[in-house]
Amino acid sequence: MQKKLLEIIVCPFCYTRLFMNDTETELICNIENISFPLKQGIPVLLKNQIRYLNCKIIDNQ
Repeated sequence: MQKKLLEIIVCPFCYTRLFMNDTETELICNIENISFPLKQGIPVLLKNQIRYLNCKIIDNQ
């Protein structure tokens, strides 16, 4: 996924910034505790594609 896109893309539910996970396969929303998959580098921001996270992920950047 292009870094430029990652800088502007937001969660469709709470409108906060999304972060890439360590394996670069998902975008994470720390507020909603959900992740969105990346399919061939394209974020899938559909409600039926989200994964609920068990714990809050802390951004160390």
